Parts: sequence; structure tokens; C-alpha cells
Amino acid sequence: MAQSTSISPSIVPRLTPKAGDRNMTQEAKTQIRPSKGFPGLANWIARDPDNESFIFRKFKALSARNLLHLQAELIILESEINELDQEALDGSDSDKVASIMRYETLLERAQDKANMNEFERRLMKKLRVLKVRIKEYHEALCLQLQVNSMSSPRQRPRDALRVYLQGPLMKPHGETESRTLPRIHGGTYDILEETFQDDLVALVKSIEDDYLSRLLQDHWSPGSSNYAFVSEHDLSDQTRIFRNTKIIRTVAILNMIMAGILLIGAIVHLHFVVNANVKLGLVAMYTMFFASSMVLCTNARRAETFAATATYAAVLVVFVSGDLSSTSNG
Repeated sequence: MAQSTSISPSIVPRLTPKAGDRNMTQEAKTQIRPSKGFPGLANWIARDPDNESFIFRKFKALSARNLLHLQAELIILESEINELDQEALDGSDSDKVASIMRYETLLERAQDKANMNEFERRLMKKLRVLKVRIKEYHEALCLQLQVNSMSSPRQRPRDALRVYLQGPLMKPHGETESRTLPRIHGGTYDILEETFQDDLVALVKSIEDDYLSRLLQDHWSPGSSNYAFVSEHDLSDQTRIFRNTKIIRTVAILNMIMAGILLIGAIVHLHFVVNANVKLGLVAMYTMFFASSMVLCTNARRAETFAATATYAAVLVVFVSGDLSSTSNG
């Protein structure tokens, strides 16, 4: 299943039978062995070169509970260390005071087997536990920050995964009605339930993330076999991966047409308008159209959108100013 690196396939649910399925002989049907279990699901997830199928639960509640437990352990440990420090300061033992004042002394007395005072050993033991616990806590915080920054999966890949997990519609031997045969069972099958919709994460960063590209991706019909392919190993797979080449080309063409209309079309339109007030109104209208196209058809950030819109408006204002000057002089 060779793919070009410039092609960005996306997964869509294909709810209609594949071509030729209805004419398939009974002998051919008996040879179909749907991929089941976690091996089949893993192969299906890995089949998408764009990685949109990498959808998993992030277990927000369990993650929060884990952080709370780690935090509670550190709070207890902090209290125990503070009690040992206070014990040294409140007592009359100068050796204890020296141990908390100088780390080398603490380390030396803790390692001295002849030292009958257990204070240094207890304090050193707590500090060693602190070193492990604080690292574990900080790593958990950093990992949770990364998980929280991940985006949720879009509806289209979720639907495709749901269709795949539900399995093909088949009539089991000895039964009169057809039913879906789930590919996996247990808790993993339920991850796409409404209860967990806010707990899903997509391990992919979309390159084409503008509104126009997403609209076409969600509603594009992969009718051409040149731009879509299905699983060669599982004929019962009701999903297909379609290549995003047509969408990329369509968006590029629409962007070029939009740019031509908003620049050349605006200048030509303004040239044939005589009334100055109407010209100013057209400048405002075309500027709003340009800003809207930047937001809807590109990945530009707000600062980039503002700068490009200001430049576009300046071009129109300069043209209108020159046109008005020539008209008044005439």
C-alpha cells in the first residue's frame, strides 16, 4: 500500500457495500476472515498514513486522581521533614543542629555506623524518598500538560472507528436475521460511547486545518478508485482511506480564484464607480470579504490576518485616493 509523502489520506466511514459484494459467491464469502481482536484493530489504526485513526482515551479523572495522590504523598513527606527540622532546632543537641546546617555533616553522621543517634538516618531516609517522589510528581505534571494540549478527534475519524469496531453486517450460521459482528469486546469497544466523548484524544496534528479544508474533508465523496483504497486483507472492512489530493487542489484553486476576485475584481469594480461615498463603502466591503477569506480559507493566525488585511485595505485606499484625485482634477 505504497503512498506518496505528499498525499494526505483521511479516514471516512463507508456505510455502503463495496462494489461486487452483492455478487460475491457463497464460496468467496466463506473465505472472508475479518480481522478481529486487538491485532486487527492495531493493523487498522496503523493503516492510515495520516494517523487520524490514533484515537484513545486520556482518562482525565484517573490522571487527576493520580496527581492528587502524588501531591498528598508530598504533603505528608513535607510535614515529616519539617518535624525533623523542628526537632533539631528545639532540642539541645548541637550535633543535630550541625546536621541541618551543613549537608556534609548530615551525610557523614548518617553513614557513620558508630553514631547511635538515629536522627540523621531518619532525615536522610526522608530526603531520599523526597528525591524520588518529587521527580515522579513533576514528570506527571509535565506529561499531563502535554496531554491536555492535545486536541480531541474530529467526528469523521470517530465515526470511521465506530463503524470498524461494530464489524460487518452478517448472518451467523443458524440465525434468521443479520447482525453486526463486533471485532473486539470489553471496555475498549465502549470508548466511543457518548459518556467518553470528552475524554478522547487524537494523536495527530492536522496540517490542513482551515475551515474550508475541514469542510471538504468531512463531506468529500471518495467515489474514484484512483483517490481511495480499501483494505486488501479484510474484505469485510466497511471503511476506506481516501487521498486528500483532490481536496488540496480544490482548496488551492478556490484560494487563487478568491485572491483574483478580491484584488483584481475589486480594483476593476472601484474603477467604474464614480460616487466617492460608494467607493469608500466598497473598500470596507471588500476588506471584510478579504478578512473573512483569510480566516476561512487559510491557516493564518490573528496577527497575520490583521497584517494582511491592513495591507489589502491600504492598496485599495491608495487606488481610490489616486482615482479620486484624477477625477477631481479632471
